[in-house]
Amino acid sequence: MISRNGTRLVTRTAIQVPDIGSPADRIVVSSWFIRVGDHVLSDEPIVELLIPGVTVDVPATVDGRIEQIDCLVGTEVSTGDTLGWIEAGG
Repeated sequence: MISRNGTRLVTRTAIQVPDIGSPADRIVVSSWFIRVGDHVLSDEPIVELLIPGVTVDVPATVDGRIEQIDCLVGTEVSTGDTLGWIEAGG
């Protein structure tokens, strides 16, 4: 999503539950490594998901600032769900 914020262009990128390549009955947000307002770099781990028998770190896909967190620790999620948003500005 692209919007104007004053005079600069802002791009919002969704933080999504990745396809882990195997069916999972239950995926739970187990830990956030960041908070709203934090700056992150692409490929920096930002959230940990718990899948039965394994944990998965989800990295940022862009450099930017954490704008919003939609799923709190303990929330059950599915592949493709939006966990939050990163604002990458120009």
